[in-house]
Amino acid sequence: DPHLVDVSRSNFGNGMFDASSGTLSFDRTNQRALAKLEPGFESSINFSLALVNLPPIGGAASGNFTFRLAATIKMADTTLGIEAPMGQDVLEMKIKTKVLLVSRIYYQSQYFVNSGSVPPKVRQKTTYTVVWELSNFSNNVSSVLVETFLGPNVSWEGSFTPKNAKISYNNELRKVVWNVGTLSAGTGFSRPIKQVVFQIALTPAQDQISQLALLI
Repeated sequence: DPHLVDVSRSNFGNGMFDASSGTLSFDRTNQRALAKLEPGFESSINFSLALVNLPPIGGAASGNFTFRLAATIKMADTTLGIEAPMGQDVLEMKIKTKVLLVSRIYYQSQYFVNSGSVPPKVRQKTTYTVVWELSNFSNNVSSVLVETFLGPNVSWEGSFTPKNAKISYNNELRKVVWNVGTLSAGTGFSRPIKQVVFQIALTPAQDQISQLALLI
């Protein structure tokens, strides 16, 4: 797909690049070695292609995008006035996807009724709602885990939504783990965003007065 090529960051060597067809051409006008190839002759042509920073967005019937590079060598048949293909080699590469995680913390939210003072007071509990949202561009991603550790004097309240979310808390490690599993291409774009919401609480200690509290 020529739209995947970032022309400004690519180096086409001395070749001629047709952006509409995604074709990079070399001939005797820009590569002298191609004017005449003797038997057993070897040479190389160097160029580099940069892909766009934002990968394509997968849809319900798409995803798992690849970048296909086909190299074809042709010989001009002066008798017939045509170019005859002599050989071809194809390289196909899977495009790396981009996964976006947005983490937000609220006191007032539509998910849970929070309580406590704002700003928090020493030895008094204030609860907060944490919202995690995942988006995924091009390719399906499997075995996705989102992890975080609770900050000092922060506790896990045990409330989360949706109820079928695979989210757990390790009290010994003070670690929250969201086992997402497979994150489909197009999540957050052509598919609904992947979301989990849970509740935590902060009970500040004396030494946290006038300090910013690390929640997660």
